[in-house]
Amino acid sequence: MTRMSAETGASLPEVLDRETALARVEGDGELLGEMASLFLAECDSALTRIRSAVERLDSRSAALEAHALKGSLASLAASEACRSAAELEIMAMCGECSGASRAYDRLETALHRLRPVLHDLAHPAAS
Repeated sequence: MTRMSAETGASLPEVLDRETALARVEGDGELLGEMASLFLAECDSALTRIRSAVERLDSRSAALEAHALKGSLASLAASEACRSAAELEIMAMCGECSGASRAYDRLETALHRLRPVLHDLAHPAAS
């Protein structure tokens, strides 16, 4: 049975595969919560750097920033947002500025869906 996020209506495995994320930290839920908390603390500044690079048409910086974000998302098993970051990275590497801008919008949407799920991991008592 697939659980749905009350806030976004998205199926949770699409947003974050908790089983896979836990396996990546050898079942340590506390560590996964810390990782989620750190990601949430850094996410907005990462998005700002990516958006700025895309707006400046700085493909190299956009690709590097998207790559770094993609790595963090992969560690959290956040497949939808990870795919969006990978798409943005590829567009930027190819110098596709208009494509990178659309990919940024998709990444932002995916992260909006991911945030409440990460918040629940970071603050399990509050859920």
